[in-house]
Amino acid sequence: FLVRGNRFEKTGNYAVMVNLGGIKTGDILTKITENTYSGSKVVNGICLQGTVTCDLKIPEGTYVSNDLWVNEGVILELEAGTVLLNNSGIRYYVYGELKLPGTEEKPIILTTLGDEEHGQEISATKVSVWDGVYVYNGGEMKAEYTKFSRLEGTYCSALGYSYFGIFVQGRAELSNCEIASVGYEGIGVTGAGSLYLKESTIKAVRNYAVGVNQSGGATEITNCTLQGSSY
Repeated sequence: FLVRGNRFEKTGNYAVMVNLGGIKTGDILTKITENTYSGSKVVNGICLQGTVTCDLKIPEGTYVSNDLWVNEGVILELEAGTVLLNNSGIRYYVYGELKLPGTEEKPIILTTLGDEEHGQEISATKVSVWDGVYVYNGGEMKAEYTKFSRLEGTYCSALGYSYFGIFVQGRAELSNCEIASVGYEGIGVTGAGSLYLKESTIKAVRNYAVGVNQSGGATEITNCTLQGSSY
């Protein structure tokens, strides 16, 4: 597999679509290189989507993302410095493990297609929000120095019939992260879900930063900053 030295013109949203269920190593993405894009909505023209069925590491880069499913027993990892520009209404469905090991020098950014902060084109009809991350029973997310931005949220009747940018029924560990510009609520934890949140910031959420309705599990929130919340 090699896509190199090509010129893509007026491709609309993106020039190359990669179904993650069809690849066995993230290295394949490094073989989409030295191409030029004119009229594309994203810098490198690559869109990721699909179900991850084997351990996979995504190399540092800027990508568009549609729905991503992480199967049970499988690890999806993003390298430090990776930017995912999410399409409208998409979600990460985590049944396995999602690893987001950003660093202070190279944070991981999860935002929307059209985020001017990351150099993308802006259109009045393009994406303003995405649905966020849903960590299911048995699933796990570990994030360090990761910014979750422009989330609309996942609906939950057990927590006041509201929407949460990060919704946890499994286990989530977040350290030195930022959750910002959430349409409704920040993080929701239900059932046997567990949340370990430390040295992180939740800001610009419409209502409460963290909602908990547990029948098991644990919630630990330490040394965090909450800004711009209604509650």
